[in-house]
Amino acid sequence: MMKKTTAPKNFENLLKARLRNAPISDFLGHRLIVCKDGRAEVRLPYRAEFQQSYGVVHGGIVATVADTAGFFAAASASPAQMVTTVEFKINLLSGAREENLTGVGKVIRNGRQLVVCEMIVYGRRRRKIALASGTYAGLDQSWT
Repeated sequence: MMKKTTAPKNFENLLKARLRNAPISDFLGHRLIVCKDGRAEVRLPYRAEFQQSYGVVHGGIVATVADTAGFFAAASASPAQMVTTVEFKINLLSGAREENLTGVGKVIRNGRQLVVCEMIVYGRRRRKIALASGTYAGLDQSWT
């Protein structure tokens, strides 16, 4: 069961530190800009290494941005326990070419056992690159 509690004062900073300290974040270079009240925003600066053979950012990179935004949106709504991704779907709408990506995640439903989020990945000038949805489940672990 998802435990509904009020987030401690420094919870957003704790979550930002979690992403900063994750090896994947060091590798990709993405940052958590906003993470509170069931909403998260993740930014990924463009790197040529993210391109696939057609010159667009690989769909797996776009999906990582979307899932990261959804995960932290769910986490911000679940301060009493850690969460994990249990389901994820993405529609790639447009190719991203040599542009930074921004993933925005928003909690749609914070249920007893699962948190459901919707995510949009934007490119330059807020052009929609992808639309995704994700389901996140609580773990028997706290964030601290």
